Amino acid sequence: MAESKEERLRAYHKAYHLAHRAKIKAKCGAWRELHKAEIPHKKRAYRYGITEEEFNRKLSAQGSACAICEELFKKAPHVDHDHTCCGHKKACGVCRRGLLCARCNLTLGAVRDSIPLLNRAVSYLAKYRRREILEVEGSDA
Repeated sequence: MAESKEERLRAYHKAYHLAHRAKIKAKCGAWRELHKAEIPHKKRAYRYGITEEEFNRKLSAQGSACAICEELFKKAPHVDHDHTCCGHKKACGVCRRGLLCARCNLTLGAVRDSIPLLNRAVSYLAKYRRREILEVEGSDA
């Protein structure tokens, strides 16, 4: 009887994990322990090098609002950091910037922290905004 796709996939994953056990354990061990703890400030300390006191000071200084859109946080804020400094996995502590909402954090990630790309996006939006205004004004005539 032929193996199903799920059985083949399960066998592949099992073989992969057995062959790469040490690599997987080394890569995920510390991070997995923090996830088990379910303590957000410990995760932030590990990933961004920020203590709970520093985080709370920054949150208070920003008025519990996003540093970009200035909307009050409805969920836990994201610690923004400069990815060109130390990459995406772990911040050194020097490259921390501000606290952002998920939407603003994703926006910066989507444009890869590129100021020229953000400027082109602003120009693009302004161009179409002007065209919409002109079309509305032109329909009045």
